[in-house]
Amino acid sequence: KEGTDPVRLQKKFPAIVEQYASGQVEKQLGVSYNDYVEAGNGYHYFLQPLTKIHLHSNLQNEIKPNGDYLFLWINILVAVFVLFIACINFINLTTAGSTYRAREVGLRKLMGANKEQLIIQFMSEAFVIVLISLVFGVFLAELSMPVVNNITGKQLTIGMEHPGVIFILLLTIGFIVGFLAGGYPAFVLSSFKPVSMVSGKHASTPKGLIFRNILVVFQFVISIGLISVSILIYRQLKYIDKSGTGFDADNVLVVQRAHTLREHFGAFKEKLLQNPDIIRVAGANTELPGGFYFGMFLQENANDEVITTRGMLVDDDYLELMKIRLIEGRSFSPEFNDSAKMIINEEAVKEFNIKDPVGMRLVSPSTGPDSSRVYTIIGVVKDFNYNSLHQDIKSFVFLNSENAGDSLVVTPLLNIRFTGKNDMQKTIGFIEDTWKEFLPDQPFTYYFLNKRIDDMYSDDRKSGQIFGILTLIAIVIACVGLFGLAAFTVYVRTKEVGVRKVLGADIAYIGFLLSADFFKLIVVSLLIATPVSYIFINRWLANFAYRINIGVWTFFLAGAIALIITLLAVGYHIIRASLRNPADSLRIE
Repeated sequence: KEGTDPVRLQKKFPAIVEQYASGQVEKQLGVSYNDYVEAGNGYHYFLQPLTKIHLHSNLQNEIKPNGDYLFLWINILVAVFVLFIACINFINLTTAGSTYRAREVGLRKLMGANKEQLIIQFMSEAFVIVLISLVFGVFLAELSMPVVNNITGKQLTIGMEHPGVIFILLLTIGFIVGFLAGGYPAFVLSSFKPVSMVSGKHASTPKGLIFRNILVVFQFVISIGLISVSILIYRQLKYIDKSGTGFDADNVLVVQRAHTLREHFGAFKEKLLQNPDIIRVAGANTELPGGFYFGMFLQENANDEVITTRGMLVDDDYLELMKIRLIEGRSFSPEFNDSAKMIINEEAVKEFNIKDPVGMRLVSPSTGPDSSRVYTIIGVVKDFNYNSLHQDIKSFVFLNSENAGDSLVVTPLLNIRFTGKNDMQKTIGFIEDTWKEFLPDQPFTYYFLNKRIDDMYSDDRKSGQIFGILTLIAIVIACVGLFGLAAFTVYVRTKEVGVRKVLGADIAYIGFLLSADFFKLIVVSLLIATPVSYIFINRWLANFAYRINIGVWTFFLAGAIALIITLLAVGYHIIRASLRNPADSLRIE
């Protein structure tokens, strides 16, 4: 009811469960309810806000694959880093190029301008640049929205249904960016002494150089971090594609609501198998992977410890159709009565602590020790991912649909494997025509199994693509800043280069000399970026039960890429300065 405290309500659930479930548990398992709970078992009910499902929920049988709030925030953080890099570029280039505006500042101060007026002037310049960028940024965002929607599979818009809110938000962002980018340069430029400025003797101070180096290191840390994380995300997504599920989902079509066939189920199945493009047909009570698997209590003897497992009902041909590898024993077969037979996975062998599983009997208590049901293990299959790779593989059992009595009702999904050699649409048309022949009034609905599995990881792939694009944008912006900073660095050291060339220095030595400072900054940045990146990516990889090893080489590769990018950004100016006539260099004032 409206006004109910969710926390207080949720605290009542355990008592409700105990009231209505304890008697059944004690009767069925022959243990006290307290012992049952203390062993880690139980029924746990909780309240969940609907708005938390998409990004924060990771339960079985979700309506559809969920997003990842962590990845969302990482992408937002990368977008903020892009802005920071742009601000750093503005600060670096403005303060580094202060020599160009030294005389202007000196003359303004000699004409009576005070520090506050100069600060307002330079801040105004920064805000004008940001305002122009804001307009172009919104225009660019609108142009790129179709591409973004294509990658994300969404229908996002700029949000013009609330123009006032968007306008205020953009102005606020613009003000913050303008203040961050223009604040420090404004105070630096306004603090110059007028006499040294007018005389042209101004030079960058050591403090200013240190500050610029710190900003460049911060820029490199972001770039190396983004490159490292991008490489690792790409590797994890490729690992998901290559690791496989433990079964073959290609060329498998799943027909839904097959239980409506009822007594025609067998005839429908036989009719489909007459088509040469159809290899095998098998029913199941739920889908694989990510299906609604039943829970089951099992114990070796009536008085032994009870182990909880999960499983699904399948017919005789299911394991062969899905190509789930049988490593011991046999599969279900129409030649045997398998209603009391069971096939388990490798993890179940470990959890049950079984040495020779085939032929062993397990007890499943139903309403008490006297009415327990006994199952015989006839086979063991290799572990397969019945859920997504985000989750660990636990014990799993297959029961034959004969076990349920009316198998026509408990196998609502009909799995059909194609040869994949001929026109698939023609084969689907044949299946639909056959369906209408048996059930003319029932809709024919189906899906491809490999497409369903791809959808399980679609958000991971889309987030990875967005992250990669943002990383590329950040690196390009960083390169632009390095290009400008390299131009200024070479300009300041032009006479030094000329003197060294006159004294016999070759082009390689001069190139190394001019780029050495940037290389040192990359090394420092790599040392800082490595642990930070490791923490971020390790947190993201924690969402996967099956994950790659991070490896130190990834960070060295990121550093090498950053080094190459730096060489490309500063190389032009370095080569140009190295090839310049020393006489021209020494004439520069």
